[in-house]
Amino acid sequence: MPPSSCGSFAQLARPAPAKKQARYSRCDQVGDPLAASPTPGFQQPVQEMDQQTLLHALVTTLLDPNPSRITTTVLRFTFPPPGTHALQTPVSTLAFDDRYELLWAGNEYGRIIAFFGPELHRYTTYRGHRSHEGPVRQLLFHDKGVISVAARSVHMASRRGLVLWHLTNDEMKDLRCMSYTTGPASEILVAGMQNVMMTVDIDKGVVTRKIAIDEGFTMMKLHRYICAATSYGTVKLLHATTFDVVRTWRAHAASISDMDAKNNCLVTCGYSPRPPQGYMPDPLANAFDLKTLGPLPPIPFHAGAAFVRMHPRLSTTAIVASQTGQLQVVDLMNPHTATIKQVLVSTYLTHLELAPSGEALAFAEADCSIQLWGAPGKMRFQEFASAIEMPDPPGPFSFVSPSSPLSAIGLPYYREPLLSAGWPSHLLFELGAAPPKVDADVLASMVVTDFGGYAVNPHKTRRNQVERTRATAASAASRWPGAVVAPKFLSEKAREKADHEPPAAAGDAQAGGAGPRPDGRRPSGDLLDAMLGSATDGGAVGSLTAEVPAMYRSVEIKYSRFGVEDFDFEFYNQTAYSGLETHIANSYANALLQLYRFTPLLRNLALQHAATNCLEEKCLLCELGYLFNMLESARGQKCQATNFLRTFGSAPQAAALGLVERGAEAGGGKTGMGSGAGAGADAAAGGAPPPASVMIQTMNRYVLERMAVDYKLMMAQSVEFEQTMATAALTGIRCVHCQTETTRPGGSYVTDLVYPTTTSRPAVIAPTNATAAHASRPSLPPPPPPAAAALPSFARLLTDSIARHDQTRGWCDRCRRYQLLATQKTVDRLPAVLLLNAALDGAKQHGPVARQCWATPGWLPVQIGLVAQDDGRLACYEGGHLRRQIEAGRVPPQAVYDLVGVVAEISVGGSGGGGGGGGRELQSGESGSLGASSSHLVSLINVSLSARSAPAAADDSNNNNSDSGQWYLFNDFLVKKLPSEESALRFVPSWKLPTVLAYQVRSGRHVIDDSWKTRLDTSILYQDYSSRARRDSYPCRLLDPATEAPRPGMLVGIDAEFVELQQAEVEIKADGTREILRPSRLGLGRVSVLRGGSSSGDSSGSSSASTTTTTTTAAAVASEFGGGAADESSSASDLDMAMDMDSGSDSDSDHQAQAQAQAQAQAQAQADTHANGDRFTPFIDDFISTSAPITNHLTAFSGLYPGDLDPSRSTQALVPLKIAYKKLWLLLHLGCIFVGHGLTTDFRTINIFVPKPQVVDTVALFFLDRGNGPGSGRKLSLRFLAWYLLGEEIQGGGGGAGAGAGLAAAGLPGATTTTTPAVLGLGHDSIEDARTALKLYRCYRSLQARGRLANLLAVLYRRGWELGFKVPVPLPVVPPVAAAGGEEKGPAVGGEMGKSEE
Repeated sequence: MPPSSCGSFAQLARPAPAKKQARYSRCDQVGDPLAASPTPGFQQPVQEMDQQTLLHALVTTLLDPNPSRITTTVLRFTFPPPGTHALQTPVSTLAFDDRYELLWAGNEYGRIIAFFGPELHRYTTYRGHRSHEGPVRQLLFHDKGVISVAARSVHMASRRGLVLWHLTNDEMKDLRCMSYTTGPASEILVAGMQNVMMTVDIDKGVVTRKIAIDEGFTMMKLHRYICAATSYGTVKLLHATTFDVVRTWRAHAASISDMDAKNNCLVTCGYSPRPPQGYMPDPLANAFDLKTLGPLPPIPFHAGAAFVRMHPRLSTTAIVASQTGQLQVVDLMNPHTATIKQVLVSTYLTHLELAPSGEALAFAEADCSIQLWGAPGKMRFQEFASAIEMPDPPGPFSFVSPSSPLSAIGLPYYREPLLSAGWPSHLLFELGAAPPKVDADVLASMVVTDFGGYAVNPHKTRRNQVERTRATAASAASRWPGAVVAPKFLSEKAREKADHEPPAAAGDAQAGGAGPRPDGRRPSGDLLDAMLGSATDGGAVGSLTAEVPAMYRSVEIKYSRFGVEDFDFEFYNQTAYSGLETHIANSYANALLQLYRFTPLLRNLALQHAATNCLEEKCLLCELGYLFNMLESARGQKCQATNFLRTFGSAPQAAALGLVERGAEAGGGKTGMGSGAGAGADAAAGGAPPPASVMIQTMNRYVLERMAVDYKLMMAQSVEFEQTMATAALTGIRCVHCQTETTRPGGSYVTDLVYPTTTSRPAVIAPTNATAAHASRPSLPPPPPPAAAALPSFARLLTDSIARHDQTRGWCDRCRRYQLLATQKTVDRLPAVLLLNAALDGAKQHGPVARQCWATPGWLPVQIGLVAQDDGRLACYEGGHLRRQIEAGRVPPQAVYDLVGVVAEISVGGSGGGGGGGGRELQSGESGSLGASSSHLVSLINVSLSARSAPAAADDSNNNNSDSGQWYLFNDFLVKKLPSEESALRFVPSWKLPTVLAYQVRSGRHVIDDSWKTRLDTSILYQDYSSRARRDSYPCRLLDPATEAPRPGMLVGIDAEFVELQQAEVEIKADGTREILRPSRLGLGRVSVLRGGSSSGDSSGSSSASTTTTTTTAAAVASEFGGGAADESSSASDLDMAMDMDSGSDSDSDHQAQAQAQAQAQAQAQADTHANGDRFTPFIDDFISTSAPITNHLTAFSGLYPGDLDPSRSTQALVPLKIAYKKLWLLLHLGCIFVGHGLTTDFRTINIFVPKPQVVDTVALFFLDRGNGPGSGRKLSLRFLAWYLLGEEIQGGGGGAGAGAGLAAAGLPGATTTTTPAVLGLGHDSIEDARTALKLYRCYRSLQARGRLANLLAVLYRRGWELGFKVPVPLPVVPPVAAAGGEEKGPAVGGEMGKSEE
């Protein structure tokens, strides 16, 4: 390099004289490698510095000709060796902590060391990787700790050195680099010189995705894109979510030695071939614009650029260094003007790092030394460093004599789970299992001999089968404190009850076999309170410890062979408020739906819209109204949001926003949030699933916007929804450069809380005892006492969030370029319902301020005052200030808001209780218990605000004064009253944080509007909305609105047929037993509703039909069927003959009783047919169109064939599910009484709740409790009842939908020429089944009116036991005359799926 080309550069670049080197201390001692003599300016305390600190230090001070006045090298020391007698090792990586005053370094043996402060006190040392796993390549910093990567492993530890997780994988062969992905810091991308890169979940330490790549990467930097450097000198810009290559840039000819990316600029240093010398550093640093994706002018650096760092605060300033120690500070916008300084090196530089504050430089040399540069006494690593945790000083140790009692030595009390609780599963072993107890029968018959004893085998277990004594409830409870053992199945309880209680009288017992309490609910002891914590004991609920109370843990459903109906939901809910089930897709939204349901004004809007003639198939507002009505009517019984969540999940916008859980289209169960269960579009693309809090807040915004659109479909001119839910505002945008102002609408339905970046500058620990530093390095000083931070009030935070001020870069039309734009929102009108997103995930970048606010008890007020002033400003008050403003008249009553409830995210670590790993996927053996899920959502709601204004009981008279005491926890189907408002609103950052908050104006208390019930639009019942015109011969005839309008007490017969949308998942255990992991998912395929008869006639008695109808309804039912006493007494003699048969009569007597009952039933049917020809005629017979894949049409049980529900192939009259559902919903609210067989399953799959007074289920009518004879306790099939009581053969080969097409049309494999559809039971027809149920109910009324029901049930069950409860083939009784105009039917066998047996 010619001297003329560099001017004074050659003089500055010459090596410094030897006398200068004496100013830099260096320690070669092995015992204390950090002992060094600092420079004279080292003892000065750390002081404040302005924004030009580094530029002043590296430009002004670096060129000062008098070295005695200013020193740029603050410290130089030798990197500590791996052991006491080991040699020093070079530094393999170097990095400044981005949160604390720490400098981290790693070596080639996997050891990581942290140094504190400008004096570089040793803070912590730990071994992150084994020697064979390679050197430490890179360090990343997280809130929870430090992540390091070596060639064959990834490690994460806390800053104190405690291991959080260590990850190895067979495909980790030569890892080199890693980078965060977009979104919250919950996922990293690791890569290296290998053909695969991986994404790692930081919270769990597992590989979540593997991505194949063509060539390996040597380093990564994240800024707008993931900038990945290859070994061939190119840089690939990867999309931060999909990891697709957006742009490839050839930076250098050979390889890249270093690069950095900040402020939309990427700067690289690298090598190029220089024959014959080989590869040499390029004499320039290349720059690339990440916004325009184009190159920038290169930075000339004749000494050979090897390292580069961008300044964190000066957007266009870069620091370039060579391996020989030449340092250059350059402006990218003017690369030819630079400042140069020489670093004194003994060998060559290997690493260069710049502190996040821009005030310190760290160099690593090949001779195992580290240099720290900066302004002495004014240097800091972080601009706003967090207070670091220091070790406690050791206290005096008092020796204990041998005679001292052991109790004199105290033991620690741990408030958090110990590290041993999270020990890896492959290192856990169970030892010392208790021996199984010897059976009592064996002991009683044992013969004792000299060598022991022997006895007869009682054959109570299989061969070589022994009891597993470890798997007991006691051991599970002791192993996992706080876990709740799943309750027994209802079928198990029924069998135990029958075994221990005397049989109940036939016909008078409850179908479930359990006596009701006075309020109609099943009695329960204190088991639930004992497991979940008593409602009067708030200690566990309000605890600030890391242990999550059991009631807050994730709940799952356990399945028996009878399906979900056998699960004891009442065990988890003893309140009058219904919970929501979790086994359906997207059920993470349950907590938000409960919050909506208890917001009275939103509830009124949804139900008013549902009562209109809205026929939009994907209307979320209608589905929300149906759901609210179901939850209110159920009054504590289980419910599910199947229809709402199906409609929500089918929206393309929801999938695009990442709100649809992975597997939702396939009908997966409730997946976990942030625990490995995928969700959303990002997960579908291979990215990590978003946390539960992010999904629920995004869903909150999306659902409200969709509901606003749906509301306009029926009420285009109404502004009620906007006035109730939307904040009307204008956003002013002003260009900071030209002061041009524009405005645009800025209204929103949801407000995101915006937190301040910091409350006050944290204290920086200054060194003490500096005079002793010349002899040896001082010990780490203790931290100063923390200063009380002035947290912002919730009122101030809410004001700043609604009337938000912000600055961002955007396009200015006047300046014709991108400028800094200042935005300010002016509020015109506040809504009656104020919904807030806590936005705590986005607040992580603001430091601990947000979490400190929520961790403060009482910080969240239950009442606030919001006033939008005339000048556009917003005033918010809380607490005592609010009361004073109300008394002064400055806050009107309509501006006072009550807190309705909070949706909270519950995070449980893998070491928590519950006996299971993370995730909400339904797992074998642990579902049904309150297990340990990594993240899920619950809602905490003040239900008193939604109580009706007119109390129904005297104890409700104080509702207005006790609103603060009615807080309930809604944890899916677990509902429990909380002891106090304080326990509900106390948040613990380690496991309980809010996500969504709802406030409502105080005037909306108890405003429950039920006027929609009088404004039901019933026009849909009198019109045909099918896709094809019905044939003239079709049996369905619509209702006549003039003469057949539905009315209270009107009987209708109903039956539904279903298809299978997803097969059940079954696990076969080693002993051959089958366990249902997830039941099959059914969809409605066809529904038929029949006229039940006219209201003329005489009421002949009360019909209390087991638990199905009440006395009041029974009178209406008896009147509805008419027939009169004359009809019933017309064959009284025949009926008496049948009823007088003793229950112990022989087979001939049974046949005679059966024949007499059939004759009487058919005579009644003929009389009814002559009296009213329209009786039993269907007025609804809808086939449900579906585009979802159907795994099984269940033709043998539904009568539906492939193609019947396909809109493009079907010949049936198809309607959308919304049309069919709304018809049933209208009939329900018009007071109709539904008569059918097995209606519990039908209503559950349809997703509608019908109160018991409006249900007549023939399964419960002809049911005999367990213990009342052979076969008792079994639910009889409709086909068997029709054959025995009516003498009719149903569900045969003809009459089904599409019946007659044969086995080939049914698509049944394995059918032979000797098999007929009748034998396979392919003749199911919903019209026929509904008609049969109506006839059976008429028969029941007749039997009950004569008082002969009990005797007939005994005969019926005895006869069924003899026949195996199957219709015999051939019929043993001559078929009597066909009933009601029917035809004689041949014999058939089969039963109705899900309705025939318990």
